[in-house]
Amino acid sequence: VALLLDHLGLPKAAARVTAAVSADLAARAAGDAAPRSTADVGDAVIRALSTNH
Repeated sequence: VALLLDHLGLPKAAARVTAAVSADLAARAAGDAAPRSTADVGDAVIRALSTNH
């Protein structure tokens, strides 16, 4: 998604998505690493984007 946003000329939006994914990965590395579904990962990224306007 971030690559598409960057390609479309939306680098700030791309950076927000990249930051949200990175934050989720960092939080997972520091805590619970139980398996998640694709939907669970997507929901976590959406929550991060929603709270970090």
